[in-house]
Amino acid sequence: MRRPRPLPEPLLRAPAFSVAEANRRGVGTSRLAASDLVSPYRGVRVHVGRTFDRPAAFAERMTPAQFFSHSTAALLYGIPLPRALENSAMLHVSVHRPDARPRVRGVYGHVLDPETNPVVAEAGIRLAEPSAVWCQLAEQLGLDDLVIAGDYLVTAGRRSEVRRRSRASTNSRTPWLHARAIAAHECCATR
Repeated sequence: MRRPRPLPEPLLRAPAFSVAEANRRGVGTSRLAASDLVSPYRGVRVHVGRTFDRPAAFAERMTPAQFFSHSTAALLYGIPLPRALENSAMLHVSVHRPDARPRVRGVYGHVLDPETNPVVAEAGIRLAEPSAVWCQLAEQLGLDDLVIAGDYLVTAGRRSEVRRRSRASTNSRTPWLHARAIAAHECCATR
């Protein structure tokens, strides 16, 4: 079997790249189908054997209307989540009304209200604002984990202190933490 032709240097260095970018650099369809590349998402290629960041790979194919939300945005912000969500291969990608929900293998697509789900850009990646992410997490987390996430956000990310305090027994927690999390559940359930 012949070795595939080398890719242009910027694509060799990139952990993931879009098919559109490869085409702009003169890389043809047959080269993009070679055995040294895989496609985690339609329109994206990564090098076989290299580790890659799923959100960063998906960001290569995102439209300007799409943004990361829910647990995916929480992980990008560094918000502590239960292991099942931290290890999930599924991404949460949203758009604002009236755009169509993203329908891509490996992605949970959402359509959200733009008034209650503002978007920011961090390091060139669009994601829901932290306060909106916390409300979105109310759909995915139980009360204790939602309190941990909220504490992380309001204490500027002092993760170990938040986890230690929040994982303490329910009886030792201050009542305002529960009230805040319950309010988030009720607030976000109406969105």
